[in-house]
Amino acid sequence: MKKILFLFLLFGLSLQAMEKMSLDWSQTDLVVDYLAQVGILFAEDQAILDTIQNNTLLDSSTFWSFMSKAGNGWYLLPTSYALSLILEQDCDVLSFWYGEAMQAFLLSGVLTQIMKFSIGRSRPYREVGPYDFAGPSVSSSTHSFPSGHCQAIFSIATVFADKYRIGIFTYPLATLVAVSRIYNNKHWASDVLMGSFLGYVAGKFVEKKSMPKNSIFNFWYKNGVLQAQYVRSFNFI
Repeated sequence: MKKILFLFLLFGLSLQAMEKMSLDWSQTDLVVDYLAQVGILFAEDQAILDTIQNNTLLDSSTFWSFMSKAGNGWYLLPTSYALSLILEQDCDVLSFWYGEAMQAFLLSGVLTQIMKFSIGRSRPYREVGPYDFAGPSVSSSTHSFPSGHCQAIFSIATVFADKYRIGIFTYPLATLVAVSRIYNNKHWASDVLMGSFLGYVAGKFVEKKSMPKNSIFNFWYKNGVLQAQYVRSFNFI
């Protein structure tokens, strides 16, 4: 169990490190380090799968089934659009959602689907082990690597984290989706890590191409009621 916690901690630390990236691709050391972690997880995929599925603390199929749906595009896209309606105050929701959120989602999604069809890794529920690769395939049962749910949720989570500074909420949610895909026997740990990487980098790339933004939430009490105000300032330099 300690080894599993260490690997997920390593995943979290590398996200923090990549937060400092300017996405200048000359800084390849952080990307290489992240991909190396995916390689490390290949050796631990079966152990991580067994630990998560057999851990009584995680034994809640209803909860993990719900979390898994959060990474499904049919639920994720309308939910993220509704969230942008709540957070956006300058009537520029469509510009943000189509210009940034959807770009990150589609960019990482295309890469993910190409890899899925080309690599043909068997999903855990086939019970043939983590090292069974069928090669190019149209069967969903061999589309394990990388995780599309993780790619989707992390692409949206990253864009929202950068735009509204709510990464403290979006990244933990995305991580729960990643765990759900392992718990539900749909993916290996290396699948979810790679999918998360693709979504995260796509989100950062799209945000880097858009106008930099700074934002902050202000909270105060008035007549015994908690008030909140979202303030955003633009930085053109």
